[in-house]
Amino acid sequence: MSFQPVYTRRIILFCFILVFGFSVKAQKEVVDSLKVLLGNAKHDTTRCTILYQMIESENDDSLWPLYNQQLLEIAERGIKNNKGDLKRFYQSTYAGALNNFGYMYDRLGDIEKSFKYYNQSLKIQDEINDKSGRAFTFINVGFLYRQQGNVAKALESYHSALKIFISINEKLGIATAYNNIGFILDNQGEYMEALNYYQKALKMYEELGDLDGQAISYNNIGFIYKKYKDPTCIGNDCKRKDLIKAIECMNKSIKIREQMGDKVGLAAGLNVLGGIYDSFGDPFCTSDSITCRKEGEDKALSFYLQS
Repeated sequence: MSFQPVYTRRIILFCFILVFGFSVKAQKEVVDSLKVLLGNAKHDTTRCTILYQMIESENDDSLWPLYNQQLLEIAERGIKNNKGDLKRFYQSTYAGALNNFGYMYDRLGDIEKSFKYYNQSLKIQDEINDKSGRAFTFINVGFLYRQQGNVAKALESYHSALKIFISINEKLGIATAYNNIGFILDNQGEYMEALNYYQKALKMYEELGDLDGQAISYNNIGFIYKKYKDPTCIGNDCKRKDLIKAIECMNKSIKIREQMGDKVGLAAGLNVLGGIYDSFGDPFCTSDSITCRKEGEDKALSFYLQS
């Protein structure tokens, strides 16, 4: 990781299939190694960077807040004892630690405290003109509004984040905002707009070479074709064509998961693919409906067993 301020514990990214590629053992090894580095660190800026990595790598919700409290205290001390760019680093780090606590309270279901910490973080980020940090905080605030059912405010927050990300050409942030906006539009039934945002996210992930983002995007696009009818399609064969598109998207996602060596994501993708054949039969089949249904069930069973 380059020497930079801390922005957020998690970039909240919506997808229909949650996948976790990091094993618990691997995570523990990473955290243990970082603890050794932390003990040998000679400067508080280095300690901040290491603590950030520890927070990101630790999934135990009883442990990472302890690292975050330590990060907050170091940043607070740094703000008092420094000036100029170094002080700004600690201010941005402090805002990031506040953001992390906002995330923690969100996980605990205390929305009021979560908003409080996010707003404190936004205030500092605004004061020091930390555009990237502010944009990522808007992503998390948007998620809070979505949980409350306030779709208008959620979209407003995501669009605020998107505007900032575009202004600083933060491509990962742009892709994240596109995906989150698409998710809300999808759930509102505005599926063609949702599809547009998912496709924009996919393009950005392709530019970044972000395989995980690409796989998630193909999943989301595939679900659009699975759930809805393409309004541009004319004739009685539209549902079959949409299902073929859905399967093609899922196959692309599965191929990427194979390339990544992500067995959990691969299993999830195969399960979804099996579900499409199980529910609708084989859309590639040109025989009678009974035969196509049977062929679909056979393929579904095969994918389920692979999963």
